[in-house]
Amino acid sequence: MIQNCTDYESIIDTFCKVLLNDASPAVRARAAAFLAKFTDAYAVPTLLKALFDADSNVRTAVAETLGKVRAEAAIPGLLKTLEDSNPNVRSQAVQALGQIGSVAAAEGLLKILQADPVFQVRAVAAEALGKLSHSSAITGLLKALHEDQDAQVRVNAAFALGHFDDGTAISGLLLALEDPDSNVREQTASVIGNLKSPASVPGLLETLEHMNPEVSYGAAIALSQIPSDLTISGLRRALHHLIPHVREHAAMALGKLGDTASLPTLMELLEDPDNLVRYSAIKALGDVVMTSRSVA
Repeated sequence: MIQNCTDYESIIDTFCKVLLNDASPAVRARAAAFLAKFTDAYAVPTLLKALFDADSNVRTAVAETLGKVRAEAAIPGLLKTLEDSNPNVRSQAVQALGQIGSVAAAEGLLKILQADPVFQVRAVAAEALGKLSHSSAITGLLKALHEDQDAQVRVNAAFALGHFDDGTAISGLLLALEDPDSNVREQTASVIGNLKSPASVPGLLETLEHMNPEVSYGAAIALSQIPSDLTISGLRRALHHLIPHVREHAAMALGKLGDTASLPTLMELLEDPDNLVRYSAIKALGDVVMTSRSVA
């Protein structure tokens, strides 16, 4: 049992010496991991020195520990580590900067998002920028969402944009509903729905009519999470759309919203010539009934 502050600091000093001087990279990395158990900044100066250890596994472990300690004094060193030749080290430094959560890291993280040659590192950078939740990141995240060649980066960029609830990212998110990758479309629809921004409804209603059924479905999922008069009226109109999948998805969304006023039209859809529309109408009718019963 540690009796006093002196004992506490003595133990940390011992592990700091091991981190800097032990001949074994595995032992040095283990010492770095141990120092993460101490959440104060006492060991930060030693950890910053070890960020430039000759062994990449040690550098990775040190970056991870600095992220857990969350000391802003570590930001300059971690930003320098974003230039490390090893992608695992860069990735861990990016994660650490996201955990610290200071806007001082935004510029460096944006550079990684835009230019790192390894998609996994760019994906982690997008996630970290979301944690910062600073408006300076929106443009870069939207660029990654629309232009990055890797789907995982685009997925993470969409998720990160969900941290910005001021509506500035809505138009860019709406465009991503047409992404060729289904995971990107799904993540984007989820983010738009969770933001629940009334500003997104007109664009979502337009996207609902997209010729691609999967794009239309993403818009419907988002609309089902934004209860408003504009949403409801637009979905009701879409129940009469010429394209079957638009009717199908509109019915689904109205069911999730529990719109009892749509019951007569949903009943009419049971006579629709399209099997999927009828199937969706049955599901929607059940959802509306169950919702009304739970409210009553």
